[in-house]
Amino acid sequence: MADVPREAVAPSGAPAMGWWMALLVASLALNLLVAGALAVRFFAPEHFERFTGANYSPLIPRKFLSDLPAGRRKELGDLLRQNRSAFRDDFAEMRKLAGQLADALQHDPYDESLVTAAIEGHEKVIGGMIGRGAEVTMDVIRKLTPEERGLLAARIRERAGRPR
Repeated sequence: MADVPREAVAPSGAPAMGWWMALLVASLALNLLVAGALAVRFFAPEHFERFTGANYSPLIPRKFLSDLPAGRRKELGDLLRQNRSAFRDDFAEMRKLAGQLADALQHDPYDESLVTAAIEGHEKVIGGMIGRGAEVTMDVIRKLTPEERGLLAARIRERAGRPR
């Protein structure tokens, strides 16, 4: 004990483990953090699937695509991705129309025809997106086997039954 400094000796006479204890506590905290993140990922309900995600049809759950083998998933995913640029253009147009609506609301003197034009433009873009989404959904459904249609029906029922 002669080579251990006096301040590094615990009252019991054993050497103090200050930095070891800090390292163990930090390791435990990190392990608990990772375990908590994994538990939340496993037990938390899925988030609402956005219309702007990897597929552009809210009627085809992403989980359905993840159930398929990789080759089949790519084939059907390509059908969905073919319209990606058109949907991006639609979203850009909707942002532009939202700006026009904001400008029309601040226009002095107030001109209701400007507000109406912006809202009607927005409605037209949304209608086009819904129509395109329906076409894409039908394209995918036409390519499905009877087993895949059954799996899609089960995934749709599963998602529809989830509380929001």
